[in-house]
Amino acid sequence: MTTPEPILFCWSGGKDSAMALHSLLQRKQFQVVALLTTVTETYDRIAMHGVRRELLKQQAQSIGLPLHEVFIPPQCVNPIYEARMEEALRLFHNQGVRKVAFGDIFLEDLRAYREKNLARIGMTALFPIWKRDTRELIRLFHDQHFRAIAACIDSKVLDPTFAGRELDESFFCDLPPNADPCGENGEFHTFVFDGPIFHSPIPIRTGEIVNRDGFVFCDLLPELEETLKMNAETSQEESLFYRTLLALALIVLAAALRIAPHPWNFTPVGAMALFSGALLKDRRLAFLFPLLILFLGDIFIGFHKLIPIVYASFLINVAIGLWLRDRRTISRISLATLAGAIQFFLITNFAVWQFLSGYPHTASGLVACYAAGIPFFWNTLAGDAVYAALLFGGYALAERFLPGLSPSVRRVTSK
Repeated sequence: MTTPEPILFCWSGGKDSAMALHSLLQRKQFQVVALLTTVTETYDRIAMHGVRRELLKQQAQSIGLPLHEVFIPPQCVNPIYEARMEEALRLFHNQGVRKVAFGDIFLEDLRAYREKNLARIGMTALFPIWKRDTRELIRLFHDQHFRAIAACIDSKVLDPTFAGRELDESFFCDLPPNADPCGENGEFHTFVFDGPIFHSPIPIRTGEIVNRDGFVFCDLLPELEETLKMNAETSQEESLFYRTLLALALIVLAAALRIAPHPWNFTPVGAMALFSGALLKDRRLAFLFPLLILFLGDIFIGFHKLIPIVYASFLINVAIGLWLRDRRTISRISLATLAGAIQFFLITNFAVWQFLSGYPHTASGLVACYAAGIPFFWNTLAGDAVYAALLFGGYALAERFLPGLSPSVRRVTSK
């Protein structure tokens, strides 16, 4: 098996860099050893883009690659830039790195400049997205679920309001005809905060917008820890509200089906109790709400002497459902369903023997009562199993396809 060739990546923090790096990471013949970024001294920001160094570090950490920073002075002239870049590149050259990758697309003079400087120290350049159609690259950018924000724009080409906008479809629709979709001619520079190269999004918010020498910069700020915590708490509260609302709706729906014609004991009652205990976080609500729904149903169906016993058994099923709160696996739900059906069979048939006059109050009478109840037990178990599958399965599908129901939902905001 061939050992991947080490390669250094010149990282600007923007979308072209992100797409080029993503392309490079797909190639098994290369191993990206580090990100190389120029940072303007005094300002402590990425050169040209004006993005805070703190956000640059968060990008590298989320990507999972070491970051090597090259510090250059403000208004840096070429000789100083070249000398400091050469110093950094030689460090990697001495470690056996012979290739450097860039995110350039079609600027021939810039490519020639880079190749000339690298050749002086025995290194070569690689351009993973070279000569790609920039409109096609933008489509790929969206298809791969990258997200970026315009950190700097050239006010001679674009309206200042483009600064601070996310690069969504409306951004590219609003670009003037003379602007390259990727901003390859310097029309705009970006900061990528989410995409397939990141382990987790970079939480940011927009700050002050300033105009310096014809370039409009939007100051991008790291999302404050307090704001993130508040957003997470709000999101968790909203998620809990919607999960509770869905669970209550499913319980009401299940109770309504109880009124419909059905075989003896083939009802949603047992599954409804398990589901309530498993899904309703407030324990008082978990016990009282389904009991109230059960009572309202019995107003239509009718009451009988053993209703208190049935209700007590129902509440035991709710308690069994509490065991499912942390892990709702198929095996655990199946076991809880079986336990619920067995306890209902044991309790209600004992009550029939004890409180009704159909069986003698002897051991043989008790055995006869349980034997007579076995066919109803199978109906109870079948009803509990079918409705448990519908309730828990329906809820699991809703969690999967409705992100707001996920208990671990977390917001990342770009403004």
